[in-house]
Amino acid sequence: MLLTPRMPCPACGTTVPNRTIGGHYRCKQCGLELQPAHSQSVIEGVIETFLAVVAAWLLGFRGWKLIPMTFLIFVVLLFALLPVWERFWPTWLEPYGTGMRRRRTDSPGAKK
Repeated sequence: MLLTPRMPCPACGTTVPNRTIGGHYRCKQCGLELQPAHSQSVIEGVIETFLAVVAAWLLGFRGWKLIPMTFLIFVVLLFALLPVWERFWPTWLEPYGTGMRRRRTDSPGAKK
């Protein structure tokens, strides 16, 4: 479920209903199946990981203790920053099945 209830369909521009939890979205106008943009999720994850490492380091964790604390802080940031991401960089939708996974499997050198 998206925090921003008014997400436009990339194909027709109609507002996509915000009632899906754990599945993909479907545009009622054109019937296109949609998903949150994978590239946006990757960028947010990289930024949150960097912030978690910096926070753990500033809290005084070094060596092997840095790894579990980074993970713990990352999980906290994942939920704490969600409203911030939605406010300043709202989630956009892309057709279902596109993104990084599809690009890897559809490449000419991919095994079938």
